[in-house]
Amino acid sequence: MKHVVFAIGSLHGGGAERVVSVWSSALAQKGYRVSVLVYSRMENEYPLDESVTVVPIASSMEACDAMSKVQRLRAFRVALKKLKPSVLISFLPEIQVYVALASFGLRIPRVETIRNNPWRVSILGTKFGKLWLWCFKTCRALIVQSEDQKPFFSEAVQKKSIVIPNPINSLYSEHVKDKYDAASHKIVAAGRLSAQKNYKMMIDAIKLVSHEYEDVFLEIYGTGKLEEQISSYIKEQGLSSNISLMGRSNELYRVYQNADLYMMSSDYEGMPNALMEAMAIGLPCISTDCKTGPRDLIDSGTNGYLVPCNDVTVLAEKIKTVFGMSSEEQQIMGQRAREKVTRLCSEENSLNRLIDLIESI
Repeated sequence: MKHVVFAIGSLHGGGAERVVSVWSSALAQKGYRVSVLVYSRMENEYPLDESVTVVPIASSMEACDAMSKVQRLRAFRVALKKLKPSVLISFLPEIQVYVALASFGLRIPRVETIRNNPWRVSILGTKFGKLWLWCFKTCRALIVQSEDQKPFFSEAVQKKSIVIPNPINSLYSEHVKDKYDAASHKIVAAGRLSAQKNYKMMIDAIKLVSHEYEDVFLEIYGTGKLEEQISSYIKEQGLSSNISLMGRSNELYRVYQNADLYMMSSDYEGMPNALMEAMAIGLPCISTDCKTGPRDLIDSGTNGYLVPCNDVTVLAEKIKTVFGMSSEEQQIMGQRAREKVTRLCSEENSLNRLIDLIESI
């Protein structure tokens, strides 16, 4: 079997890291030799199949930060020479540049991935950004999360692109919400506490909703640089009894089962894992119609609602629309969400497309 190597900064944190954990473990269980190349090991990493080998280039993130760019490049090249991958799949801009440069001349088939809205990548317009775009020109294939991401690239790159939706963790497809209560008004959100997620919009909408539904309660799961800023804004708006920052959780499937509504207010996304997982549970969902991802998942008014980015008033109206539904209507919406997302983004469907790509290289 082929040796598949995934390259990513770490196995801790966001959606890209979770996808690597799911894909690498699933491939290993199919009999592939699988390795994951990272900067360093970290606490609270996503779980991996025991046969997956993790290869860090540094003993810690502090040690990695102390390395010069040239030292990191050399470390990646040494690791790749030892690993001799049949296929190298890279995630996230910084790692993609390092790995592409480190593998130059080694004749390693390289597959790049897009994990966010490519138009919003912060390095565009810089020298590093030019190197990142070079990665796609020189790779064997490109994995995008939706058709909406393809137009960012040249026609030549689009021709070697393949759409592979993020896989839904089996925990979410196996656990189904079975109780809907129209009298309950508990909302949940999950994601990094970053500017991209636009939590201010969400908080402002809760303030409007609280005028009619005093018992509305929002739990926000995640960590990030803006935690203190978001916490302060909640207090400034007098919403401490309506909104709580819950930190990180490895059991969101249980949280979603006990909530009444999932909400996402992002300015942009790639393919939002947390939204997919909430839909897979059968939870009614509201999301901004941001580029890219939500429109692939939500048929507005049928299996959830899409609202314009940064439109607090419409978001608040849709929250009240869901709260005004009967338990039976909420259940129907949740079931439709589950049906669509499990059809599009099942682990089996995602993995089969990935295997087809690997075997074609």
